[in-house]
Amino acid sequence: MARERIIIAGGDAVIVLSLRTVLQSVGCSVVASARSHREAIDVLMRTSGDLLVVDAASSTPADTLALCEEAKITAGIPVVLVLDSIDAELLQQAKNAGAEGVLVRPLNPNQVRATIEFASSRNRSTSRSGTFAIDTEATPLLSELSAREREVFELLAFGYRAAEIARDLFISQHTVRKHSKTIFRKLQVHSQIELMRRHGRSVARG
Repeated sequence: MARERIIIAGGDAVIVLSLRTVLQSVGCSVVASARSHREAIDVLMRTSGDLLVVDAASSTPADTLALCEEAKITAGIPVVLVLDSIDAELLQQAKNAGAEGVLVRPLNPNQVRATIEFASSRNRSTSRSGTFAIDTEATPLLSELSAREREVFELLAFGYRAAEIARDLFISQHTVRKHSKTIFRKLQVHSQIELMRRHGRSVARG
């Protein structure tokens, strides 16, 4: 993975240090950090970064969404949200505002690495307006997915966990796991992380 330059928007010093540690452990370079929404906007205007990591638990939903928009408009960089627990409504709103990935604590280094790679590749290769659509021409194997499997694939590629997908699509986790296994088989991958790395760019905004 390229050494991405990360800006952190967190809460107190402990949260920022925790995020910095895990990001550096997967090869990222943390170039700046902010402890508040207002400070984060100022940092975005004066610091060159590749991606903004926002600790959503440290700010209000309104501030989190505003940061997503500001990162897109002011700095032209993608956002990855860090959550303490699932918040389907916030995730959907953030996705619409320009967020390109989500991480839920406890943070797994492999998941962090894959999500950062995915968000960065999306920023390099796609536009960021409209709603999500699957580019089946980019990856012909995707045409083999059913309508429901495409919905699950979309969220898997975005970095959602089984519980988050179940809540977002109003299905059971058992059903999510069943669809995931079928998707992995059809796309010839063995894990969600491999799926994100190989097929993440095929989830484009239309």
